[in-house]
Amino acid sequence: MIRRMELVADHILYMAEEGTIYAPDFEASVKQRLAFVKEHVEGFYVIIYDLTKANLAFIDLRLARWGMEVDPNLVHVIGFDNNQQRMGVVTLNLLTKAMKLHMSSALTLEEAKQKAETLVAADIAKRSTSTS
Repeated sequence: MIRRMELVADHILYMAEEGTIYAPDFEASVKQRLAFVKEHVEGFYVIIYDLTKANLAFIDLRLARWGMEVDPNLVHVIGFDNNQQRMGVVTLNLLTKAMKLHMSSALTLEEAKQKAETLVAADIAKRSTSTS
């Protein structure tokens, strides 16, 4: 269940999950995100996905792919958990390798923010050169 969702900078969405997350919960979270983004985000965005108080209790590759591809404006997800052995980060790492999705992980919130800022800057630069 999403306990917090906010824009922390231009193009950077922070989402924090809580509790055990089963497939239907993940699907509901994606739908909540889509509604939030539609109202508050203009253009592309990166997600910092805080799993420090959550446990992903499923591995559903189709659902994960859908969650990443349902919104073409989502360019990257950074899973943040201070315990890299937890199921959430293990799942994110597996999905990154197996499905070549734009996902990565971080050990600290600061590391996640730095990665997000770098990704946003790179995407802005890429978009400005493609329109020139």
